[in-house]
Amino acid sequence: MIYRGNFLFGTVALIFSLNSNLSATTPQICKENYSLKKLEDKDVENSLKSALSNNPDDVKCIVKLAAYYLKNSRASEGFHLISKAYKIDPDYLKSNNLSKVLDLALRLTRLHDLAQKNKDKALFNELGNTYYEMGIFNDSLEAFKQSLSIEPNQTKIKILEALSLGNLGKMKEAAKILKEILDKEPYNFYANYYYGKILKNELDKEEDGQAYLMAAEYVLKYRHPKFKTNEEKEFIKNDLANELYEK
Repeated sequence: MIYRGNFLFGTVALIFSLNSNLSATTPQICKENYSLKKLEDKDVENSLKSALSNNPDDVKCIVKLAAYYLKNSRASEGFHLISKAYKIDPDYLKSNNLSKVLDLALRLTRLHDLAQKNKDKALFNELGNTYYEMGIFNDSLEAFKQSLSIEPNQTKIKILEALSLGNLGKMKEAAKILKEILDKEPYNFYANYYYGKILKNELDKEEDGQAYLMAAEYVLKYRHPKFKTNEEKEFIKNDLANELYEK
């Protein structure tokens, strides 16, 4: 099982319960009382974009498309649209439940735009870590890829890239990245640990997986890797023992 981070993102559903007066010119699909469930998911995005093509500044339609993106774990796109809607009509955003995600949307959008403008790997890493801890792995993956395109030799970010892929179900891609790390850094604890877990539990290569988990145990005992917190250290130690010695 892949480490999934802390799921902090629990406010997406609020976006579907906005309370504001509707303009007569607002297309039906963009109105707050129009359920997105009335359309097939594959048609929703195109329908909302089509409505916006006729009126790009229709804040209600922008918010509806943002809600669709957030519902489908496309947080970065959703946050950018929330920020756009806020610039057009800040009172509209502040007067309903969307205000509960507004600060987060504005902060992460500013962070993304600043990282893009300055080509700053540290900002992309901050963005990626934030999305990873929220459990939004497609956006964390994109941020880590952007960072690695600026500076490829970031082992910790490569591991997070691999974990993002793993949490998206792309186990072979994740394993490939971890193996590339181990080819250069055979004593990297995290790479051995996660590569072993993926081989054993996800790719049906139990014998190979056990070998890498044993390598992780060796590194843990004799090379004293650093952990973020004592809680993380204890969790991984216990999990590693379970992987190696479970009956």
